[in-house]
Amino acid sequence: MSLLKIVLRSLRQHMLSTVITAFSIALASGLLMSVWVVKDQARASFTGVDSGFDGVFGARGRATCHGCSTNGSPPTGAWPLRCRSR
Repeated sequence: MSLLKIVLRSLRQHMLSTVITAFSIALASGLLMSVWVVKDQARASFTGVDSGFDGVFGARGRATCHGCSTNGSPPTGAWPLRCRSR
């Protein structure tokens, strides 16, 4: 008996476990590919941005307003910011 016939007969005798194993391998391959694609898309999304942050950061709870007035008039700075005091 050749090796191929022995392998095929064993696979036929253990049909259920063969099908479950083949399905598990296919599912694992699909999940690996999807995680890989999501990782590449996330990396491209975050590294493909050519601008920085548009924001003004200051102390918490204080009216931090750089480039605009606090009386509600339009901003005079480089960015169109809205100033809000807490």
